[in-house]
Amino acid sequence: METKLKIKKFPSRFKLYKEDIERGGSSIISIYIDKNTKKKYIVKELFYKEDKKQFKNLVHLGKDCKDFFVCPYGIFYKKGQYFIVMEYLNGFLNLDKTKYILSKKNRLLISKKIYHSILRLHKKNMTHNDLKPSNIVVNPTTLETRIIDFGSSTIFYTGKETFSPIDIGYTPGFITLNPHVKHSKDELIQNDILNLLYFLYKYVYDKPFTKSKLKYFEKKLNKK
Repeated sequence: METKLKIKKFPSRFKLYKEDIERGGSSIISIYIDKNTKKKYIVKELFYKEDKKQFKNLVHLGKDCKDFFVCPYGIFYKKGQYFIVMEYLNGFLNLDKTKYILSKKNRLLISKKIYHSILRLHKKNMTHNDLKPSNIVVNPTTLETRIIDFGSSTIFYTGKETFSPIDIGYTPGFITLNPHVKHSKDELIQNDILNLLYFLYKYVYDKPFTKSKLKYFEKKLNKK
């Protein structure tokens, strides 16, 4: 069942703490602080009204967001702009930045967590569609991992929907499908997996991934 969005006015208690820490093709990300609680939040200012679906997709994750994905706080508007407010992940770094500060054993452990998080996402009838190292963050001290940026994600309410990567947004170089053709749920799931294995293998072993390594690496990731 599709989630209905409840959009409220941007809270006046939120004060800008650090502006424009990251900028993408459809949003600006800044850090805000709640003046009452002193708690920090990530705030994503959307360039396009239709990108409100990102919040809907985050809500669809439910309680799983706490351990696997970035958690949403709310969606708000101010002066015609829409803002998605999410939890602030203190001490987390982009995946690639942890490559040379963690052991191979810990990189494999982190890769297992990421892989099984994506499998969990697929069981919720969702695909991420933009998996890449910059959309995965790791706390190098605790080895906690989170998958972020669900701007290109899709929810399959019936399982029969089709989407083309060019319509949902994607990163060139991290796609194995024809971006101009509509694809099924199974094809987009397979695309997620292949993209993930491509950069996780390189992250763990510092070697390029080839399809001949597919079964070997999946077996490693599934091993307890």
